[in-house]
Parts: sequence; C-alpha cells; structure tokens
Amino acid sequence: MHELSPRLNLPLMVPGQGQKEITHNEALLLLDALVQPQVISMIAEVPIQPMPGMCWLVPMDAAGEWSGYGDALAVWREGGWRFVRLGEGARLWLSDEQRYARRQSEGWVREALPLPSGLRLSVPTGGGVVDIEARAAIEKLVAALGMDQKGTSSSSSSDEEETGEVERSEADWLRAGDGEP
Repeated sequence: MHELSPRLNLPLMVPGQGQKEITHNEALLLLDALVQPQVISMIAEVPIQPMPGMCWLVPMDAAGEWSGYGDALAVWREGGWRFVRLGEGARLWLSDEQRYARRQSEGWVREALPLPSGLRLSVPTGGGVVDIEARAAIEKLVAALGMDQKGTSSSSSSDEEETGEVERSEADWLRAGDGEP
C-alpha cells in the first residue's frame, strides 16, 4: 500500500522502497496534470485515441471506463487512465468553452465567461430620456469592471491627471442641479 500526500494524494516514497523512480515519476506525472490544470472538455464518453498528458473532466453520468469517477479529472498516461478528485476551491480551464470552472461542494461550477480582449465599456451619455437610475446602475457595473467613465482601463492615466479638469456626465450635471451640460 502506498502512502499518499494529504492534499493532492501524490505517492510518497517509503524507507527501504525498491524502484523509487516509479513512485517519483508517478508523482511528477500527477503534478503535471494538477498544476494549473487544463482539460479538453467535460464529456461522458471515453475518448478513443487520447495522447499522454491529455485531461478531461468526468461528468457525474459517465459510463464505461469512467463510471464511478464523476467530478474527477481523468488524465491519460501511457499506462492508462489516472483519476484525480480535486478538492473544493480547485480551479481548472475548460479549453473547449474558453472559461474556468471551480470545484464547489455541489460539483464543478462554470465561471462567467471572460470579457473579450479590447472590449471598451463606457458610461452612457446623451439620449432622449434621462434615466438616472439606469445610468447609476451602469456606472456601478463599469466601475466594478475596472473601467473609467470613458471606457478605458482605470489603471491608465486619465484626462483629470493630465489636465486637472474633470469631465462630468449628464447624470452628474442633473444631480448637481447645474442645468444642462
């Protein structure tokens, strides 16, 4: 019986063990799959011709060779399938969906899709009807996404830093009671 590490269940070498390289190599192969894990997909059917190192996330309703390994990471290696159950809080990349999934008590939960690179969001201005509540909600969303009033990353320099002037939105003018901008 092998001794296993407490968190990742990596095989440990024991004193007087012969062929220590087998245990060491098994631990390295598991680490290769578990460090920054990336899976091809979550599928119920066992892939026909997997390549060594390829990983899949096994759904709860899997059958065949994967039956009984639901919510586990299936790693193909030259000797066959290796299944690893990751603990709560683990995160992995779903390549086919281009997003992360996080292990929670109820199983794997897909995270929200990331924003496309280069996407610019800005606070609305103008329009025929002023809806202060809607604009306030959009302003909060833009701020939560780390954008400034003009839709650029808030980490970049702003006009206020360069000129000392503050650009006010239409909602700011209305709240201040200064009339039209």
